[in-house]
Amino acid sequence: RALTGDVKVPRSRVTECTKANESPRTVPMRASAVEHVNAVPAPGAPPAPPAPPVPPAPPAQFEMVSDIASRSGQRKQLMRQSALASPRLTNTSRATERYMEDEGREVSAVFSTRDTTGSVIVDHLNTVGVMIKGVRAMIRSDLFRSDPAVHEIFQNANTVRLKESVWDTTLFMFYQPLGWNANLFLFLSIILTWIVQLLLLAVILLFVIYSQDDPDESLDAFTSWRRHANSEVVRAVCAGNQSLTSSYLQANTFDMTRRYTAPFATVLPAGFLMCCLVCLVWVLTILKELGGVLDKVLAVWHATVLMNTRTLEIQVFVTTQTAGLRLMSIPWHRTMWFYLVCTLQTVIAILLLLAGTRWLSSTEEIE
Repeated sequence: RALTGDVKVPRSRVTECTKANESPRTVPMRASAVEHVNAVPAPGAPPAPPAPPVPPAPPAQFEMVSDIASRSGQRKQLMRQSALASPRLTNTSRATERYMEDEGREVSAVFSTRDTTGSVIVDHLNTVGVMIKGVRAMIRSDLFRSDPAVHEIFQNANTVRLKESVWDTTLFMFYQPLGWNANLFLFLSIILTWIVQLLLLAVILLFVIYSQDDPDESLDAFTSWRRHANSEVVRAVCAGNQSLTSSYLQANTFDMTRRYTAPFATVLPAGFLMCCLVCLVWVLTILKELGGVLDKVLAVWHATVLMNTRTLEIQVFVTTQTAGLRLMSIPWHRTMWFYLVCTLQTVIAILLLLAGTRWLSSTEEIE
C-alpha cells in the first residue's frame, strides 16, 4: 500500500552483486521497495529531495474501476523499474508484466463495454453521412461533370425547348432581323390559330354535347312502345332478329345497350370501363400541354431582363449532340406579351378539357 511513487533500486546494489560474484537471488518487489524507503543517505551526499505529497484519497463517488486501473498502471511501472535494476530478474519481471498487461486488458474491457453502444451509433451516423453526401453529389450533378458528353446530355434534360408551333413563335413576333414578310405571315398564322381553336371549342359545346337526346325522354318513349307493340315484335327485338320490318330503332338501341353493359372479366361493364380509360387519356393529354406551358413560363421568366436591355439576344450554339439557337436575354415587354398568349392558351386548354370529358362520358357507342 506504500508503493504510491516511482521506486528506483540503487545502482550500488547491482555493482556489489557483480563484484562479489555472488549467486543471484530473487529479491521480492516489496522488500526492495522497503529497503529503498529505509535507506540512509551516504555521508557527504546531497540531501534527497522531499517526497512528493501523497494525493488525497478519491471521493466515494469514484467507481472501483478507476481505482483498479490506476493501481495496475503503478504496478506495471514498478515492475519495469525492477527489471532494469536487476538483469537476472528479466524473466520473472516479464512474466509479471504479462500478468499485469492481462489485468489491464480486463480493466480496459470494462471501459470498452461501456463505449460499445456509442461506437455503434457513431458508425451508423458515419454511414448515413456518406449516403447523404452521395445523394448531394447526384443532385448537384457532380458525377455528370466528369464526362463532357454526359454533362451535355444532363444539360439538355434541364433545358426548355420551344416547339415548332404558332403558340411558341409568338415570342419572336415583330422581331426585326426576321424581316417584315416573315413577321406578317407569323401574325396571320397566330390569328388563324386562335380562330380555329375557338371554333373547335364552340362546335364541341354547341353541336355535339347539347344536341344529344335526353336519356329520360328516350326512356319514356321506349316505355310507350313496349306497351303498344305486338308481343312477337318484342320477342324479335330482344332476340336480335335481323328480319324485322319495323321497330328498327328499338332493335338497334337494344343491341347497343347489351354490348355497352356486357361484363368485362365479370367485374365491370365494358362500356363504363372504356369510358373511364378514354377520359383518363384525354385528361393526361391536356395536362401534358399545361405542363409545357408552365415550363415555358418559368424559362422565360429566368431569361427576362427587366431594365438593362430592350432587345432580344439570341446565341448560336453547336455541340456534338445538337445545334440551334439559345435565348440569352428577353426584354420585359416581350415577356408580358408571351405571358398573355400563354394565358389564352391555358384558358382554351381548360375549356377543351371540360368539353371533351363531357363528350366522351356521354358517348353511347363502345367502339
